[in-house]
Amino acid sequence: FMKGAHDFVVLPFREFLRSPNDPSRLGVGIAKGTLSLFSQTLSGIFGFLSGVSALGGSAAAALSFDEQFKRWHKQQVDDHIRHMHGQFRPKGCQLVVTGVKRPVQDLIAGIAFAVSGVFVEPYKGAQLRGVKGFSRGIGIGTVGLVAKPLVGMFDAFTHISESIQDVARSANVLDKKLPPVKKIRLPYVFGMQKVLTSYNPVNAVCANLLQLFTMKDEKRSELKS
Repeated sequence: FMKGAHDFVVLPFREFLRSPNDPSRLGVGIAKGTLSLFSQTLSGIFGFLSGVSALGGSAAAALSFDEQFKRWHKQQVDDHIRHMHGQFRPKGCQLVVTGVKRPVQDLIAGIAFAVSGVFVEPYKGAQLRGVKGFSRGIGIGTVGLVAKPLVGMFDAFTHISESIQDVARSANVLDKKLPPVKKIRLPYVFGMQKVLTSYNPVNAVCANLLQLFTMKDEKRSELKS
């Protein structure tokens, strides 16, 4: 918001000082400042709402008391952050489709996990701890009927807010944006004992893929064993 307010005040004067004899430049400056204020305000508001909703989803997932569901939800959040803010970020029409499809998937997943947990959790508890585990599974499944759809609702609102934030960021069409800097090659790889090795494109690609697609704790422990 502060940047938008700054542009709203500064840009008209800047355009006027560039061409004092051309009144149209003042109009261009006012238009740029207004668009920047609108874009930055909406982007800030929905960015804040998205962050709050994401925290709510994580809290609701923790309250479900379902360890498997919590791990699944954390993995989904990590994958979403990696794909939406990394080099595989969807663009154009694909971004619009993702913004519409993802909230629906969140709601369906929350309901599906809630319904399945009513039957799966008592069965798993009975298999592990008998009658005591069965009773605990009923409790987890009952709590999940409320918590898991709530997680889906929080996640859906998070992704809707992110989509609106993206639209707000691109609304300032008069602002000249520099093209993003592209890496010529991937960074060097550190070898054993954190010693910098000579550049090898194959090792660089492998290290980059390992950073993008991290292994789960279960798989990492299986490899070590």
